[in-house]
Amino acid sequence: MVEKISNQTIISDDWTKNWQASIAVKITAVVMWVIIPFGFIIALLLVNDIKDELDVSIDNDAELLVNSARVLLWENNAYNSHQLIKELNRYLEKSIYCKITLETSGFNPSIIYANECQQKTSVIDKTYYFTTTVDNQPQEITFTLSHQPLKKIMIKQRSNVIVVMIIIVIVLGLVLTWVIRLLVLKPLLKMVDATRLISEGKHELRLYLNQSDELGHLATFLNKMLDQVFEQQKNLKHANLDLMKEVAERNRIALELRASRDQLEKLVDERTEDLAVARDDALEANKAKSLFLANMSHEIRTPLNSILGYSQLLNRDSGFTDKQLRSLKIIEDSGNNLLGLLNDILDISKIEAGKMVLNTVNFNLNELLQGLSHIFQERCSEKTLDWHANIDLSEPLIVHSDPQKIRQILINLLGNAIKFTDRGQISLNVVNLENDIYLFEVSDTGPGISPEEVDNIYNAFHQEKTGLLKGGTGLGLAITKKQLQLLNSELNVSSTIDEGSMFSFRLELKLVQGGFELRQERGMEVVRLATAGSIKTLVVDDVELSRNLLVDMLSEIDAKVASAVNGMEAIDYLSVSTADEIPDIIFMDIHMPVMNGIEAVKIIKEKYGQQIVCVAVTASAVEQSDNNYLNSGFDDYLSKPYRFEAVFECMKNNLAIAFEYKKLIETLPEKDKQSYD
Repeated sequence: MVEKISNQTIISDDWTKNWQASIAVKITAVVMWVIIPFGFIIALLLVNDIKDELDVSIDNDAELLVNSARVLLWENNAYNSHQLIKELNRYLEKSIYCKITLETSGFNPSIIYANECQQKTSVIDKTYYFTTTVDNQPQEITFTLSHQPLKKIMIKQRSNVIVVMIIIVIVLGLVLTWVIRLLVLKPLLKMVDATRLISEGKHELRLYLNQSDELGHLATFLNKMLDQVFEQQKNLKHANLDLMKEVAERNRIALELRASRDQLEKLVDERTEDLAVARDDALEANKAKSLFLANMSHEIRTPLNSILGYSQLLNRDSGFTDKQLRSLKIIEDSGNNLLGLLNDILDISKIEAGKMVLNTVNFNLNELLQGLSHIFQERCSEKTLDWHANIDLSEPLIVHSDPQKIRQILINLLGNAIKFTDRGQISLNVVNLENDIYLFEVSDTGPGISPEEVDNIYNAFHQEKTGLLKGGTGLGLAITKKQLQLLNSELNVSSTIDEGSMFSFRLELKLVQGGFELRQERGMEVVRLATAGSIKTLVVDDVELSRNLLVDMLSEIDAKVASAVNGMEAIDYLSVSTADEIPDIIFMDIHMPVMNGIEAVKIIKEKYGQQIVCVAVTASAVEQSDNNYLNSGFDDYLSKPYRFEAVFECMKNNLAIAFEYKKLIETLPEKDKQSYD
């Protein structure tokens, strides 16, 4: 059989598909197929038994007839006796023999006929001999018995057997089929009807069979399965109801969420517009803050420049009394403190704006630390505190980093230690660990910091009660932490109440071999130029006090000094100057009316090139940047308020000049004596 299912061709030999009938017919057919061969086998066995019985019966009948003939002849004493023939004929009817012939000498043969033995050729004769008395005479009798051939008898018997067996097989098959139908098919048909009704949706139907066999068990299992299905359908119905409720609830929530989303989108749009406005306002406020800081820096640094500058000029005069020198020192210290506060505010603004950067150079770490040690040793003496500086470094130690940041970090930490410590000692420990890693530790015996306050001391403008009493802005540690982060380091603190505090950090400072000129003038004060009048200078500044201060400072060291109020006036001065009058160096302010410093220096550099050294002088620390000024054409820059040493160092770095010096009692300037927190 070849079947085509979908795109596949299948060859099948399933003969059951050719016989579509009910189970009852199939069982009846199977029973008949089993019983009929069995019946034929039994029939063959019966036929064989009949043949054997016929053989025995023929012999028994012959013996009976012979004995009966002998007795009848003797009793009747006559050969042709009617009684003899009648009796023999009667015996003949009961036996298988169909013909008897009696013969004796002196008498004609006596034949008893039967219908089945008419033809001689179709019979089988058996002859027996015996002696008896006939007519009172002893006679030898020949007794011949004839019967039909055994085959013919068997055919008749076989037909009867087959008919009987067919009847028996049919009856037996019907009985067996009825029994099977009663015991098997009827329950099975009940189960078929039940499953049909169940498939039509009558799940409450149950099947009960009063049988303990497999069909009964199957009915029981079917009922249990129906119970489970019914229970599952019941649960499923409840689940569907719950699901429908949940779907309805979710739909309701979805509608509410959609409405909320629409409302949220509306609010987001409104909030976005508000944020855009707030951002614009914040940008404007930030610009305003930056402008305010720039203006504040310029406006405060300009008078501070004069205060600190003239105090430095007065300090160079040896004609003052001790009282006047103390007054000058108070003025200078106050100016330095004010400058320190201003620098803190500007630094924290730079940090917030992300504008604080590193300015790395090669410097002598030992010289920086020794300078700080001299400053804070004197400050500890003023408060009767012991000063311990354990600086285990080689001399000189040239490293590459940002010396101003390191200097400010240590000044902040040491300044705090001295400010908050009233008795005991202050210590600065610096140790070279390994692989260019240096450990810095600043410790004191002050009041200590409580654990609750340790995490807050780095917040800008935050001060403890002690800090409020001592004064300051509360910015020092916040700035220090940010500066250390720029240097890839971290500030650590350990403190015990009433015992003191220790601040420490580690820095990686790469050692530099060569490329650095050691300063030989540390602790020396510039008196004058080695050759008087050898340097010609031009000071350009629109602020008279600042201009006059720098003029007086340069005149103090015997330099030739000229001045101008703005960039245009400076260019006019150069245009009318002779070759001998052209200045070697110009100190030019940035912000000036008519023509600012940047515009003026471009014109000057285009005409004179490197013949004239141009130094930018600015009071705006917010805009201060080395690259900005150098890219604009300046050779160097100074920030107001400046110290004389910075001016002289700038001149020495850019001009081939020499100074005369005198030794100072105070090794380093007082500008570093500042309190930050």
